[in-house]
Amino acid sequence: MNLSDIPTYGLAPEAKQDFLLRELNRLGEHHYQHCKPYRRLLDAMHGGWRAAPDLTSLPYLPVRLFKHQELLSVDRS
Repeated sequence: MNLSDIPTYGLAPEAKQDFLLRELNRLGEHHYQHCKPYRRLLDAMHGGWRAAPDLTSLPYLPVRLFKHQELLSVDRS
């Protein structure tokens, strides 16, 4: 299921949370595999990447970090 396939009010709140958790876990795994600085941060701060069982278990990174550190998971082009 893609976000663009879901009607604006087409999911119940629990289904929205399930979708969000699944997508954030997928993105976290992608960034961990494709961005060395992100991987080093998660290794140091959280002991590496593990899929979160719920939204409150997702790894925390300070927002201001993104003002000082460039974290790219894709080529710049």
